[in-house]
Amino acid sequence: MSVNEVTLIGNLGDKPEIVVFPDGSRIAKLSIATSHQWRDKQSGEKRESTEWHRVVLRGNVVNVADEYLNKGDKVYIKGMLKTRSYEDKNGGGTRWTTEVIAYNMQMLNTAPSKPQYNNQRSQQHNNQPNQQYDNPQFGGQQPNPQYSNEQFAH
Repeated sequence: MSVNEVTLIGNLGDKPEIVVFPDGSRIAKLSIATSHQWRDKQSGEKRESTEWHRVVLRGNVVNVADEYLNKGDKVYIKGMLKTRSYEDKNGGGTRWTTEVIAYNMQMLNTAPSKPQYNNQRSQQHNNQPNQQYDNPQFGGQQPNPQYSNEQFAH
């Protein structure tokens, strides 16, 4: 048995990049920063390191990300790691990247007046400050580990 699951809570480094494919499908690429703080044992100074994560959203959540997410917003992401290759546009040959393919995204610091999203419908909830989206590709659940990587090809 193996597990390929990632959970992130972090801040967006920029507005989502929306990519439209020839067949009309769209993805949103996010850059999410997470930070770790600690106290240096020798000097007693507070230290911090930041890690950047590439996240890919698919399905209806792309519309939500495009309309509501902005630089600095805090988001919760649950997904799985996928490594893929691509050709460097500047003739640098084949490059590799590892991304989080998200199947759940929750906006943590958006205004309560914005609509809530899940995999079934859009609906106004003025009394709930968090917005959540479960990717319908996975039925709102963790993906079956038997799925092939071809489902994420793009």
